[in-house]
Amino acid sequence: MGLAVLKDNELIEWKTRTFKGSWSAMKLKDILYALKCYIEDNGITVVAIKKPDELRSSSALDRLVSEITILAKGLKVKVYSYSLSQLKKSYSTEKICSKEALIKLVVKKNPNIIPEFNKELRNKNSYYYRMFEAIAVAQI
Repeated sequence: MGLAVLKDNELIEWKTRTFKGSWSAMKLKDILYALKCYIEDNGITVVAIKKPDELRSSSALDRLVSEITILAKGLKVKVYSYSLSQLKKSYSTEKICSKEALIKLVVKKNPNIIPEFNKELRNKNSYYYRMFEAIAVAQI
């Protein structure tokens, strides 16, 4: 899961958080508890979620998004959700924008995340993509 915190439109924190193990009710509970703590510890007032693409979604992912929305509203936090295509349109004027191009635009806008971008370029498996997407969603 990618997390990004902005204050006055400035990126102040960004990270990737993983939750090991197969999907279960306990994993969902752990994710929601971690998010609740993150929201409360950082004084978050708005949560932005990248909507899963229909072709890549699952019932577990749909439930997670639903539960995050319920959690945020219960904490009196506004919730917005955006699709990948909405993110691409907000960052690029090109008709076709790849996920990689989107991430390069996010990095260009936030030079302080260049070290993570360089690490991602060396990774065999993508690790930071969720974080870059979280930053893109937060800055929309």
